[in-house]
Amino acid sequence: FFLLTFLVRSINPLLLWQRFMSRYLDPTAPFVELVTALFVTLALQQLVSERGTGPVWKKLEQLPRYAVIFVVALCAALGASSYSELKADDHHPFNTGTELAEVTTNAYQRNLPIVIHKGHGAGQSYARDVFAVYAIYIDPQLLVRDGRLPSFDEAKRVSGSMTYLVKDPNSYSAAKVNAMADAGCTIEVRESTPSMTISPWGILPPSCDAELAN
Repeated sequence: FFLLTFLVRSINPLLLWQRFMSRYLDPTAPFVELVTALFVTLALQQLVSERGTGPVWKKLEQLPRYAVIFVVALCAALGASSYSELKADDHHPFNTGTELAEVTTNAYQRNLPIVIHKGHGAGQSYARDVFAVYAIYIDPQLLVRDGRLPSFDEAKRVSGSMTYLVKDPNSYSAAKVNAMADAGCTIEVRESTPSMTISPWGILPPSCDAELAN
């Protein structure tokens, strides 16, 4: 955590190595629980050793052995509360991720474009949400080419202010992508808060397959 606070990827402009978002810290949760349980145990043992006289302290002397169980139970209760809160938010990525994966995988499998447009004033990282779609949501078995998984830079296509993904780039030119967009046959990725969204939010209609064949 100390290093995450001060490490940077770039000085000009200044970019943090990792943003302070809870999902990035989740992998450390088991270790935090262990350290917390150890601290509670040692603190109780020290307290009893310094003040341990009388029947009350004799009973407290037995508590350190239950510290781990207490901490794990507390973490489980907090986790269950957090899970219930997330499930209640229909627009949270926790709930929308599965549907997003289904929609983008379907479009890629059918060779329909997944696009993002560079907005006014956007930096070089404007296509990062399409990169997230490529790296996380599309079925990796569909991404394999010639027996290997190509990098995003190999898979993406750039045309002016637009970056797009298609399964078979040979089927597309910039004009064809624009024509598919005019026909409502692309999945447009848009950055929003707290995460990305896509438009339309749903499986593209069968008529898009005929549009692609024209």
